[in-house]
Amino acid sequence: MMNEHPERASALLFARSLRATFLARKSDSAILIPQIGQTELYAREAERVIVENKGVVFTNTEVGAVEVTGSKVIGVRLKNGRRVSAKHVISALPYFALRKIMPAGVRNEKPFVDLSKFESSPIISLHLWFDREFMNVDYVGFIGRTLQWVFNRRRIVGDSKTTGYLSAVLSGAYDIVDEPKEKLIPVALQELREVFPEARQAKLIHSVVIKEKRATFSATNEIEPFRPAPETPIRNFYLAGDWTNTGLPATIEGAVMSGFRAADLVENALP
Repeated sequence: MMNEHPERASALLFARSLRATFLARKSDSAILIPQIGQTELYAREAERVIVENKGVVFTNTEVGAVEVTGSKVIGVRLKNGRRVSAKHVISALPYFALRKIMPAGVRNEKPFVDLSKFESSPIISLHLWFDREFMNVDYVGFIGRTLQWVFNRRRIVGDSKTTGYLSAVLSGAYDIVDEPKEKLIPVALQELREVFPEARQAKLIHSVVIKEKRATFSATNEIEPFRPAPETPIRNFYLAGDWTNTGLPATIEGAVMSGFRAADLVENALP
């Protein structure tokens, strides 16, 4: 939820998350685990809706600059040299990528000047394939260990061809994000064997370690006053993202909320 150490994390954001999860509707506390990849879960359906409504989706295309005339955005320039004109622009970039594409004249204005104050919190994902199954539940949370959550991907996805495929998540992984794979895997195996004694007979046949050093913004008290609203000094340029002022930590719920807010501003500004 927070992807941050307790001594650094904002207690206010944590309390809001707990209240929204456990003191609202019963369905708000439901745990949903997707059985498909994130591209299928989010991107494909979103792309279909955009295309069906006469929109265009550019893939493998990076924005080089936001083009502004006076106090109005006129479009974006892609790194391949192409210019895309627009009456309104919503940026859903992470904070560390946004400032460098803004015109020099506005980089030192709020909220863009405050982007340098943000810090990132890392996440490590371990993917482990074994020659046999030893975890008889879909997922489990580890307490007081290096591993935090372990998911039985074979059971979740319903893959009958895979013998044993687990994925583990390590949030707020400041202390170990720079450790090589050769040191992380033995730690994971030791903890799995402590929790699941049957794992001592299982042989690891493949592993993948994914390190996201800038996985989320660090949700601390210090940064909270600098999280921006969707509006910017550029009157037709808006911000979205879980790092904006959503009132929540870095969550998918906050990201979606920010997107709706930015879209409402565009809709209200249309003639």
